[in-house]
Amino acid sequence: VIKPEFYPELYYIAQIMKNNPSFRVKATGFADNRNTDDYNAELSRKRVENTVDFLVNTYGIDRSRFEVDYRGEDSSLIPDLPDNYSNRELEPLHYVNRRVEFNCIEQ
Repeated sequence: VIKPEFYPELYYIAQIMKNNPSFRVKATGFADNRNTDDYNAELSRKRVENTVDFLVNTYGIDRSRFEVDYRGEDSSLIPDLPDNYSNRELEPLHYVNRRVEFNCIEQ
C-alpha cells in the first residue's frame, strides 16, 4: 500500500516524466533487514512494482519507460540495524531503509 504521504513525491516524478517524454526511469525497491533475505527480496519487488503501477495507472505514464529493479535488504541507507521488532526507538531508522528510489536512465 502506498501511503498518502508519498503522493507528492510520486506526483513530482510523474510531472517530470510527462514534461520529458524521452526520459526513462529506473525504479529500485528496498526493504529493511527484518525477515529472511528471500522474503525481503519479494517484499522489495512488490514495493517497486506497486509504485510503478501507481504511476502508470494514476498518471498514464507508459510502463515501458520504467526499468524495475529490487534489492531486498541490500544497500541499506542505515546499515547494521538490529533485526528484531522489540526496539521501537529504531523503527524510524528501519523506515528509512524501506523505500523506492527513482533514477533517470541515460538516453
